[in-house]
Amino acid sequence: MTGTERVLSLLGGIALMAGARRGSLAKRALFGLASASLLARGATRYCPMKARMTDNVPLDRGYANMFRLMAKPFLSGTASIDNFTTLYINELQELHNAKGQMQDLLQTLETAVEHGAVRELLGRYRGQVRRHQDEIADILARCDAAPEAHEDDAMEALVRETEKMRKVSGSEALRDAGLVSSLQRLIHHQIAGIGTAATYARTMDRMSEAETLHRIAEEDKAADDQFSALAKELINPAAARDAEPNMVTHEPVLP
Repeated sequence: MTGTERVLSLLGGIALMAGARRGSLAKRALFGLASASLLARGATRYCPMKARMTDNVPLDRGYANMFRLMAKPFLSGTASIDNFTTLYINELQELHNAKGQMQDLLQTLETAVEHGAVRELLGRYRGQVRRHQDEIADILARCDAAPEAHEDDAMEALVRETEKMRKVSGSEALRDAGLVSSLQRLIHHQIAGIGTAATYARTMDRMSEAETLHRIAEEDKAADDQFSALAKELINPAAARDAEPNMVTHEPVLP
């Protein structure tokens, strides 16, 4: 879910909450349920309808996932990890969430960058990330685990830093250079998590899953290499040229 969608959900929930104070009992109940749903959607960044359309998650389970995430801050501590399989599943669930956050960010960045070559690469990578998320969801289904149970808080922090870079960069060329470097940090974070999950899968002799995860990591590495080449050949030189006229040069002071 993008930042704009989250804000609209929260505002809509507040508006419906005000409407739930007037009218018949049936109307108040309907407005109350709709308000709670929108507020939970905005607070958790999780949309049951989107999960139904993109991940084929049944609506009843989607709403259960959303309200479980809503209650998470009020629960005492984090669920314990008492065996290696649970550790593996938790890693996969965070990766699934990270891939979803990456998709939303890429969609935002496609409209923010100036260079057409960067925009094209972002679009291709977004399709790859969507496929990766589906493959991770398939692995979780084999483990009889819900994909939406855990959020990747580290990924969320990196996404916020990338969005901040988009807002503070001065020129378009500088913004593109900053966004690509920030995006690569997110890719490296995913590669590390996927490599860990692949190692866990091999340890448990889940070789088919390990091979899938290894391929996902290799595809992310290839995407990272493409962004690096584009930055070196096009984006960074353009940003450096853009800054040159504004640089202040000082003549040496002669004795």
